[in-house]
Amino acid sequence: MATIVLGAAGGAVAGPAGIFLGALGAIAGSYIDNRFLYPALFPPPTLRGPRLDDLHVQVASEGSDMALIFGERVKTAGNVIWMSDIVEVIRTSNQGGKGGGGGGAKIVEYTYLVSLAVAICEVPEDGIAIEDIEMVYAGGDKFLDNDPDTPNPVFSGSNVRVTPLLGPGGPFGKEESLTHYTTPGATNTDWDDFQTGQNVAIVGFANVAENNGTFRVVRIARTATEKGIIVENSQSVSEAPGASVTLLNQLLQFSNKNAKDVRIYLGDAAQVVDPKIEAIEGVGFVPAFRNTAYMVIEDLELDQFGNFTPNFSFLVNEKIGRTYAEVISIILKRAGLTSAQFDTTALPSTICLGLGVSGPNAADQILSTILQTEDYVMLPQIGHGARVKQLRIRTTHE
Repeated sequence: MATIVLGAAGGAVAGPAGIFLGALGAIAGSYIDNRFLYPALFPPPTLRGPRLDDLHVQVASEGSDMALIFGERVKTAGNVIWMSDIVEVIRTSNQGGKGGGGGGAKIVEYTYLVSLAVAICEVPEDGIAIEDIEMVYAGGDKFLDNDPDTPNPVFSGSNVRVTPLLGPGGPFGKEESLTHYTTPGATNTDWDDFQTGQNVAIVGFANVAENNGTFRVVRIARTATEKGIIVENSQSVSEAPGASVTLLNQLLQFSNKNAKDVRIYLGDAAQVVDPKIEAIEGVGFVPAFRNTAYMVIEDLELDQFGNFTPNFSFLVNEKIGRTYAEVISIILKRAGLTSAQFDTTALPSTICLGLGVSGPNAADQILSTILQTEDYVMLPQIGHGARVKQLRIRTTHE
């Protein structure tokens, strides 16, 4: 319409100028038609991507079985123990019309984010964390990779102090194995990259044997006057601020950027409540899941998994160098026996290369598998009243 009107208006001028103005008016009118008039009279189609009505999730029902793991490199499936509401993110774009003008299709795409907690395993010894999670898989593909040979340098400073947290008089009671690494002032953002449950390599302190090494981060210590971390280090000695140090955070590495953040808790007695879950559910309504190793993922992008939450599995190192004698002792203690009621001193120092027990199993069922595999025998020592007072475990070749 504007093409006709402006073209005719230009053509009404006599002579060559009228021809020129008519052409110019036609061009301007065409632009107005394509840009404004036609889209208003004939709206372009809206192309919408797939949208979810529901979400199929991997859910752990109340009372679901949890794996009990001993030794090194045991692969186990996880169970979702908490999940946030799904967040729908809408992205719109325009597909340009002919000649770059209006009239192109409007494209609406939907992506989905969810935060969730996945239980990994039960720790075998009460209050003692597993050693580490070596690998995490999502839907069969590598999701996280814990490579201790490539730590991330995230902090280097010259004003770090060391404070051992010793004895009943310390701020954390009887947790004698903890050490505080802090800097005065609360503005240093480098500390924000450290995460609870992960290893940190510390170098550069004058007391080399006591304050340097690789330790597990127990807590992030942030107050109005200082920032720092609290780690498991039972050998530390005090050092005043001023040491020039480098701290390397050994974090699990993303295989690709598919989530905002991931935190792994290794199941110790001092395990704290996850801040993301607490922010959603409320203070006082969230357990710390102590004695359970678990993973929290913030804002997992579901489109790369076909808009489903994937099944997670984990490669777990419960304890490097764990012997079968230790495994048997733990199982018997979990069954209610005291160390005075059994003897494993006759067993060789054979390393348990990986034992995973899923589902509720009696101690004798778990032990029978070990005894048969390793060629051990368990002999009762008869006490008063013809009742079994002590178990002696040895090899069948003894």
